[in-house]
Amino acid sequence: MAKGSATWKRVKFGEVVRLVKETCKDPVAAGVERVIGLEHLEPGDLRVRSWSYIADGTTFTTRVRPGQVLFGKRRAYQRKVAVADFDAICSGDIYVFESASPERLLPELLPFICQADAFFEHAVGTSAGSLSPRTNWSSLAEYEFALPPVEEQRRVLPMMAASTYVLQETLSLVTAAKTLLRAGLSRLFLLPTIPRRNLVTASPGWQVKSLEELADPSRPVSYGVLKPGEPVNEGVPMLRVMDFDDYGRRTDTPVLRVARAVADTSSTTYCRAGDLVVSVMATIGRTFVVPQAMDGWNMNRALALVPCREAQVARLLHAYFQSGFVQSLLSAEKIGSAQPRINLADLRTLPVPVPNALDTVLENCDRLFATLDHAERRHDQARAVVSQLRARALS
Repeated sequence: MAKGSATWKRVKFGEVVRLVKETCKDPVAAGVERVIGLEHLEPGDLRVRSWSYIADGTTFTTRVRPGQVLFGKRRAYQRKVAVADFDAICSGDIYVFESASPERLLPELLPFICQADAFFEHAVGTSAGSLSPRTNWSSLAEYEFALPPVEEQRRVLPMMAASTYVLQETLSLVTAAKTLLRAGLSRLFLLPTIPRRNLVTASPGWQVKSLEELADPSRPVSYGVLKPGEPVNEGVPMLRVMDFDDYGRRTDTPVLRVARAVADTSSTTYCRAGDLVVSVMATIGRTFVVPQAMDGWNMNRALALVPCREAQVARLLHAYFQSGFVQSLLSAEKIGSAQPRINLADLRTLPVPVPNALDTVLENCDRLFATLDHAERRHDQARAVVSQLRARALS
């Protein structure tokens, strides 16, 4: 145990951290120009690197001041924590924290406590809701951790700052790989820079087909279950948006099971291995190719099933959806504000370029995805080392 550890105290998060509830209904008069949404926070990155502007319109009223810590309370498994370095208004899906007593908890240490694996595990474990789970302040306030004395906090801060630099560098590598993936796929599919359907044309050696034409004609492109209801211990596994990430990889979320009678209300969306799943509500444009282990699952209404008879078709569609062109197109075509969504008719008629030399194009797609996987493995390795170092420093 570290020198002076006898004075370490076991505390609850709510004892040393304050939930800031300051509001600002006239940000222009207050001189505030920027708006921070949950989409502006990047997992693992303590800096806020993007934002929108008050002048573009906002309904948010929560005030953020420099030095305060932002924590994404919706879908806490995304691990979104950042430190504001400018005045702003933020989304209601973001909690604003500050040290309640700087003489006990240095404000500079707070973001590292919020980044701890144990804190995220607590936040995810206390989240409620199936489509868009949220944690609440009363639950977070009960999180317990060992708080070192202030002199020990000052001693470990330089190491914390250095570890942040390492993570930001590897995260920059991941960001570059994501940019390369989106742009590279758009280029592979010979897509235009302007996201409009009528600009998707057939180049030599290519055909343009609708999504529905590429799907299995014996099964319809369909929405999932409208009302999943309460989970049951024994029942049909239910696929949700949170169960896979932006690039179609399975996450470590627990399996939700519903009663067979509930799953049967959308009998056309029972998955078969090799089918493509598309997120069509709230988080729009994620795709997931159903593996053999998830054959027979159903899905909720935030997802649509695109049945595929051939593995190559599912791979092609998955890569196409990940292109910058399609992501921009779906963003432009979504309807609704509180719960944005894509109409099923628009999904079915989505134009898809199909190459004659399919194998060659798919091999190049795989290389782009592999580049991203490699960058993320580097970041994950760095994060694991940093997590261990931080845990030792604060244990």
